[in-house]
Amino acid sequence: MQLKDAEFEFDRETVWQRYAGKQAMKSFLQDGNVLVRGVLNWIIKDEDIMAMVDVEFEMYEYHLRKQNGKSNLG
Repeated sequence: MQLKDAEFEFDRETVWQRYAGKQAMKSFLQDGNVLVRGVLNWIIKDEDIMAMVDVEFEMYEYHLRKQNGKSNLG
């Protein structure tokens, strides 16, 4: 049995509509930004991943701590 090479096909409008809604692509092309609700819910629901995220934020906050009583505005 021989497999045939198939060309990859991608319909960007369908993907935009499926994940972000009908007007999302138009909004993105106009404004350069779009909000896709729920796209990262899987991270929030996973306790192990969220623990790692919390550690990252704590490390970031530590390195941008106040100096001489003032925020470094970093």
